[in-house]
Amino acid sequence: MIDLGIAIVVTAIIWIMTFLLHELCHILEAMRQGASEGVIRVWKFGPIPSFVAEPEEIKNKFMFGLSGGLYSGIVVGILAVIANMFHYTPFDYAFTALSATNIMYSLFEARYLFRMERSKYMIIHYLIYIAVMAIVTAFYWRRLVGWL
Repeated sequence: MIDLGIAIVVTAIIWIMTFLLHELCHILEAMRQGASEGVIRVWKFGPIPSFVAEPEEIKNKFMFGLSGGLYSGIVVGILAVIANMFHYTPFDYAFTALSATNIMYSLFEARYLFRMERSKYMIIHYLIYIAVMAIVTAFYWRRLVGWL
């Protein structure tokens, strides 16, 4: 059994690393498209900090929008399967939730990333995030309660 304190710390690290991986995947896609450089910035939306990828130039905005969530969602999904195989419930929950969120979010990002005003975009972004997290939490609820 994993100690609750360790599980909370590791889960927080998993979440931060996944957000960075998401933005890194955007940058890698921009570089695949020919951009020579890009940065990942922390952008503050109200009280919530968000990471934002800002490449030098983007040729295919659809693929750029799709890449962050899709690529990171696949990588994190593989980690979810591994964690599930070894019955690391708090970690497979975190990986599954973040994988599902990233993949669902990639569809929104691909369509609206460059078409919507930033504040409206971020509000919808967080609503998607909350909705997917609620669905995954409901799915995992019995396992999480049993683990605690």
